[in-house]
Amino acid sequence: QIKIPTDLGPDNEDFEFCSKGRGRLVPTYIDQPVDVNPGEVVNDGFTIRIDEAEPDTCVSLYETIDGVDTRVQTNCNDPADPAFVEYPVTQGFFCGYAVAQDGNNNISPVAVLPCISVQPAGVADLSSPQPVSLILNGDQAEFSWRLPQGPIASVLAKLEQHSDAGNGQSDVFSFALAGESLGQVMNGAAAIPPLGSASDEWCVRFRAIGIHGEDRAGPTSAWSNPQCVTRTAAGNGDSFLPWPQVSGATDGRALDAGMHGVIVTPDQQVLLGMLYVDIARLSADQAVNLQKRCSVANNDSLRFKQLACNRRGKSVAQSLIHPAINFMVYRQSRRDGVEADEWIQVSPLIDYAHWNDFFEPNPKTPTFTYALDDPYIKLRETASNSKVYRVSFIDQYPYFIGDEYRYQIVYFTPDQRILTRRQSDWVLVTGGAAE
Repeated sequence: QIKIPTDLGPDNEDFEFCSKGRGRLVPTYIDQPVDVNPGEVVNDGFTIRIDEAEPDTCVSLYETIDGVDTRVQTNCNDPADPAFVEYPVTQGFFCGYAVAQDGNNNISPVAVLPCISVQPAGVADLSSPQPVSLILNGDQAEFSWRLPQGPIASVLAKLEQHSDAGNGQSDVFSFALAGESLGQVMNGAAAIPPLGSASDEWCVRFRAIGIHGEDRAGPTSAWSNPQCVTRTAAGNGDSFLPWPQVSGATDGRALDAGMHGVIVTPDQQVLLGMLYVDIARLSADQAVNLQKRCSVANNDSLRFKQLACNRRGKSVAQSLIHPAINFMVYRQSRRDGVEADEWIQVSPLIDYAHWNDFFEPNPKTPTFTYALDDPYIKLRETASNSKVYRVSFIDQYPYFIGDEYRYQIVYFTPDQRILTRRQSDWVLVTGGAAE
């Protein structure tokens, strides 16, 4: 935009181009977003924005990092989050996808995002290839990489050995390219010597060579960051896997599982029993604080409660529920005490509890009411009028009368690494009730 001053002439009259010999133009720069096309190279970074397509849904963004799809941004953890997610990419190479999720934890089909490469400011050369994997298989090293954006003639792979004995080696291999797509994953292999000490480390890094012209050398990228694997005399184990090594999951305290039996309502409706697993206990003070701000009512004669809260009460309830979630549930069955079946998954990843919002347009005091309405997460009273409450997972999976069931819940960190696991004892289902 160009702003034309109107106060430069005598007596503050408008500026006249035809009668003035000199003027001043003041530019105003407006930074507006520009769309990025698939496979494009951009300077200084870009921002990915994913909007919710429908009300009462949320979205999550996944990035392919070292060949593993990792969730990097979401608005599913807190209902107060905006109706979109934004993720800045300031360097490197981005490939990924997005999914939507509704209040029942149903997941949409994957929406694949285009692969985009970011070239830092002041760098005119090619981007480096992205290491994907390195596997040591006997006397051979197998590696793969993703091609960067830009015209490329070949890729150099540098394979380096670092040994306890101090006699490491380094070799460079060239791989010519002919018609391969930008962003494509390529594979290579090289022979390696037998292990000559207690352990050694192998690393691979890559460099792209641009297309040469007559009397003109092609551009060359910098060497990529290394992808490394340690080889030991006891075997590699799972060290070839591309994700970082983390400590194993710890065992948490035992779970309490049970079942509400068959219920016949006053209008003669038969409600089948439901298996549940308690995931959190409310102290007496927490229960009193919750009841001050929420209505806790019976639900169809079961001990699962209908929880309706004001805005402050919802925050109190969420503070009790959210620390106990971000998990997946598995179930195992057996009959007559014999060998148990395989573990099966009976829940999606549960990382938030769904609430319904109701607006009451009272002219004097309009109010919002928030009701917990999640198919898996419920508030349970341990006995009728006991005022002792538990936050419970409700198993929606079918069951057989006469079988025994037990549960294992696997908890995850915010970046989806396994944190801990908890397991229940066996629950026997007899005639729709449990023992």
